[in-house]
Amino acid sequence: MVRKNHFWAGLACLSLLNLFACSGSDFVLEPVGSVRTTEVGGVSAPSGDAFVVVDLVLRNNSSVSHRILAPLFSVQTPNGLEFMGDAVTEAHPQGCKSTASLAPGGNTRCTIVFTAPANETTSLVAYTAEGSGDRYQAPLKTGTCGICDGQCHDLLTDPDHCGACNVPAGAGTCVEGRAICQANAERCDGKTCVDLLTSPNHCGTCNNPEPVCVDGQGTCKQGQTSCDGVCKSLGSDPSNCGTCGRQCPGVVWGDYHCSGGSCESIITTTELATCDSVCSAHGLECEYAVAAYAPQDYEFSAECNATPKATDPNNLGKPLHHLDCYCSG
Repeated sequence: MVRKNHFWAGLACLSLLNLFACSGSDFVLEPVGSVRTTEVGGVSAPSGDAFVVVDLVLRNNSSVSHRILAPLFSVQTPNGLEFMGDAVTEAHPQGCKSTASLAPGGNTRCTIVFTAPANETTSLVAYTAEGSGDRYQAPLKTGTCGICDGQCHDLLTDPDHCGACNVPAGAGTCVEGRAICQANAERCDGKTCVDLLTSPNHCGTCNNPEPVCVDGQGTCKQGQTSCDGVCKSLGSDPSNCGTCGRQCPGVVWGDYHCSGGSCESIITTTELATCDSVCSAHGLECEYAVAAYAPQDYEFSAECNATPKATDPNNLGKPLHHLDCYCSG
């Protein structure tokens, strides 16, 4: 329930000496703490609203009992809007019970839940006595609730939701909804602080990507080497095998890869040649050779230092189709 408050009926107490309690009155409210949330006891707040959950110590200094009903309590915004205690109070584990009353001289501690727009703040909490209409109040400052993924967040201070949902402060703190960057950090996207000493996307300066950023300087990961400004794994990159720019060869139907910084290539030729000469032409050594004869590709082992026969060793008249040289180095 919400209403515009124009005046207070009965006694209104606001202590100038105690910021947390309305003291020296018949009925004292002492807010212990408050939170904003979108769910209480399994009950969700209506769309656009958030609960104000207030932990209160109540002291009855009067000569009459006072009922502790949620609707007798209210919170007020700085612009005078007033929101009454909600029935969802009963769902809170420490919620004030509707059957409870506070005897003269008694005190208790319980929680009252209020429903208010998520974008509203509060400035005080009040209790209105039944019958007499006497009103008692105490300061209560709560922030707005930015609803992000169904949960309340203070967009003015939350480092993960700074100024808006899912906008992190990053390498800084969130102050009044704006990321204040630490030393060596900048808001490169205008919102989130990034550490220019370590950010791989903003290394040393904004929008300067590097594979790894150390002290604002780009470097390669362990086991990699910079080749023309690009990090390469010399132990396995067939285009930079063992050293930058070294390409493992593969000729015609060749197959190749790099292992431990050494090329392992199958170099295929249709010429009559020794595999020693074929491999050495590429800076490699022959490990073994295989000669294939057409048309069924009969394969026979060949010596690295010997030129294969022009026709098959079984004298079937099949011509040499190709020679596979298995090279390494």
